[in-house]
Amino acid sequence: MAFNGSGVFVRLYNWVNDAAASIKIRADRMDAEMDGMATGLSNCITKDGQTTITANLPMATYRHTGVGAAVNRTDYARTDQVQDGKLNWVDGGGTADAITASYTIPLTTLVDGQFCLVRATAANATTTPTFSPSGLTARTIVKNGGQALAAGDIRGDGHELILRYDLANTRWELINPATPVIPDNSITFAKLDADIIDDATEAVITASDNILFGDVTDSGNTKRDTVQGILDLFTGTFVGLQVLTSDGTYTATSGATNGIAIAIGGGGGGGGVAPASGGSEVAAGGGGAGGTAIARFAISGTVSYTIGAAGTAGNSSGGNGGAGGTTTFTGIAVAAGGSGGTGSGASAADETSAPGGAGGAGSTGAILLSGGDGANGLSGNDSASGGNGGSAGFGGGGGRGGHGALGGGTQTACLAGKNYGGGGGGAGVTAGTGTAGAAGAPGVIYVFEFK
Repeated sequence: MAFNGSGVFVRLYNWVNDAAASIKIRADRMDAEMDGMATGLSNCITKDGQTTITANLPMATYRHTGVGAAVNRTDYARTDQVQDGKLNWVDGGGTADAITASYTIPLTTLVDGQFCLVRATAANATTTPTFSPSGLTARTIVKNGGQALAAGDIRGDGHELILRYDLANTRWELINPATPVIPDNSITFAKLDADIIDDATEAVITASDNILFGDVTDSGNTKRDTVQGILDLFTGTFVGLQVLTSDGTYTATSGATNGIAIAIGGGGGGGGVAPASGGSEVAAGGGGAGGTAIARFAISGTVSYTIGAAGTAGNSSGGNGGAGGTTTFTGIAVAAGGSGGTGSGASAADETSAPGGAGGAGSTGAILLSGGDGANGLSGNDSASGGNGGSAGFGGGGGRGGHGALGGGTQTACLAGKNYGGGGGGAGVTAGTGTAGAAGAPGVIYVFEFK
């Protein structure tokens, strides 16, 4: 009999009742009672560990307290072991390119998706470092997704590595490399202008395409794979960024060993418009944007540089806008400024539309881009609108052109080039007073520093 299934022990006989009923103590009744007690005791858990549990134990919200730390993979994990990271984190051993780890509870096998945390002792020197936890077979470490590591992706002593095991490919994937994973996806654009992408389909760019942003050429006038080229340049551990906006001498941030210079030339100014006579509608062209040059260089000493000045605005007598100046990071990256927009003088015929200025081009560097051309002025149907300024290679849309109003001669003001290298807007007038164009934006040099 023993326990009744709900944890209550049930006796077979009641000796007081037996005595009242004149039932004598007999061996068979005593044996049956004592056998039930023995069975009941055998179902209890012994404190010295003799008992093997044969079913789940419902704890009814109660806890095991004062437990020892787990030492085997089949033990309960104590909360402090989890919170303190004692189960799957450890200081690494081995060498820079053959990392080992000895965990408190040794790993006995590797399963798909398993995480191991280890603190590196040195930067990897090869692209195929390995990791061996608890003496298991060393497997190659790659980036998440399978890309090979670059030297220095394990930054060095103290880099906390997050490693996940890929069983199908028998490799460790490093979730937090020093340089990010470069996606290998195609980039899809809705119908692009031919000035933006030189591709017959004007639809899909892949890594094998030759891509033009403006007019992208190298020194041999060969089209460049610009997207991949830029990604290839930006590798290494980032140290700092310097933005150079006035002439001077560049000195690197402490610890930087190489850099990427992005030089943008000054934007051209927008053309002005002389007073129109009668019902004439006259519009001037916008200024061209400055070109862009990008180059990686090894840091050694200082580098002198000049920043391309903004092109001046065409005057209200119909003057042309001034050209933007050339930006030069000496011997490394050079980008010319954009041309000024053409103005419209007092003798301009009715409905005259002057052309915009051409964008400048990069001339020295690994990747060279042309700035956008300034838009032509638009006139006709009793209205006139100056051309917008061109946009520089990395954005920086040019200023909007001024607009002339019918008869009354009221013009909206032109806008200067917005971001670095943007062209200024051209003026427009309809039988009003002369209107000046807008100035371009000055150039700039960005220096990204790495080690």
